[in-house]
Amino acid sequence: MSRILDDKITIELNGQKYQARFDLLAIAECQYYLKSRGHKEITVPKLFQAIQEEDYFVICNLLAFAIKSCNPGKKLVDIYLDMKFADRGNVQMALMELIQASMPKNDESKKEEDLPPSRRKLKSEQDWDLEYYQYIWTSILNRSEESFWKLTPRKLFIQIDKHIEYNTPKDKTEEKKREYVNHTEWM
Repeated sequence: MSRILDDKITIELNGQKYQARFDLLAIAECQYYLKSRGHKEITVPKLFQAIQEEDYFVICNLLAFAIKSCNPGKKLVDIYLDMKFADRGNVQMALMELIQASMPKNDESKKEEDLPPSRRKLKSEQDWDLEYYQYIWTSILNRSEESFWKLTPRKLFIQIDKHIEYNTPKDKTEEKKREYVNHTEWM
């Protein structure tokens, strides 16, 4: 099955199997949790930087919230306990697999201006504006708020990019051909 559709992975920690998804809810909850624990300047790009620097505290928290996202009845403390006994390499590999399944693919060969709009944002050091993305998802793309929080970044950015691609005129003649609701004759 395609990773676009199948964005959950199975993780085994301390003999316990979990489904996990690195979705927007997991990212937002982890960011909020870390801010409440003294990491006041934590942004989404800084979360990824912490992963690259092998910050085990951040890695464990991201993984715990990704597991919690697919297992709402499971308590975080139980997930943390299973991680405590799991080997460090297994936890790091599980998070890397989650990120690979959930993030848009980077095309390093393209210039920044040739990347779709969402990919340019991913290369930025600015924090992700989840409220703005939620607005796009619910108001422009007309999707439910509940489905927004279950989205992986890959799905969100693909939808935004496709919306822009399909709604941006290729040239001036195409722009004139488009008919908008407020310009129809019957109004």
